[in-house]
Amino acid sequence: MILAGRQRHTITIQRPVNTPDDMGGFDVTWEDVCTVRASVEPLQGREFFAARQMQTVSTVRFRLRWLKGFTDQINEEMRVLFDGRVFDITAIVNIKERNREVHLMCAEHSEDQT
Repeated sequence: MILAGRQRHTITIQRPVNTPDDMGGFDVTWEDVCTVRASVEPLQGREFFAARQMQTVSTVRFRLRWLKGFTDQINEEMRVLFDGRVFDITAIVNIKERNREVHLMCAEHSEDQT
């Protein structure tokens, strides 16, 4: 059960949209699907080197209430915006399949030139 006081953060869920570009191809833009209240729980972070760049991966769990007609439409192609940061959705967990609470398991990626 999610206590209302723990859902003190606001997150925005976005979906990708292919937009035609000037060259006859497509660019991916992001469209807001909704803004909801959630709890935010950082789980782990790790760093590694790839292609001469420092890669940082942080894993975060966003807990939100089940929203009929919406939560069941979230998928791993979408992303979460929180506090000016972007998180890719890696897994969606409907807790105990009871349609009351959903966990969005997400990864934030940032790159630093070395």
